[in-house]
Amino acid sequence: MKRAGAVLGSAIFLVVAPGMLAVYTPVKAVGAKQVTTIEGLSSDRSHPVQRAWVAEQVPQCGYCQSGQIMQAAAFLAENPHPSAEQINQTMAGNICRCATYQRIRRAIARAGGESA
Repeated sequence: MKRAGAVLGSAIFLVVAPGMLAVYTPVKAVGAKQVTTIEGLSSDRSHPVQRAWVAEQVPQCGYCQSGQIMQAAAFLAENPHPSAEQINQTMAGNICRCATYQRIRRAIARAGGESA
């Protein structure tokens, strides 16, 4: 996913695939493509990333959660069984103010069916 100078990665949405940064994407660039936000990922929190987030007790303040979850969902859609290094590389641009990076990576590995 192209970061285009984003700092936190907290505003991410999926346009078909891969994820795009909401703060840097003009509406006309999306056009008629399907857009998925955090609310549309799953109406009942049944998406594997959402379930893993709860199981690993990732959230604290919640500021970065939408961006982290959407980044992870886009990543896992393209790479369902990532290595720890691939997870680290992909999530490196998403900043967590509470520093729950270990739990975030464990949750992604869990959602991908691999232990970190």
